[in-house]
Amino acid sequence: VCPNCGASVPLGAVYCPYCGYRLLQSPRRVRV
Repeated sequence: VCPNCGASVPLGAVYCPYCGYRLLQSPRRVRV
């Protein structure tokens, strides 16, 4: 659930698809 707009958000989503709120505070860094 998005803390900003209250919409249900799929697990693993970085941004809320409805309001664009950033769900992950610290993005994962991927080694290349």
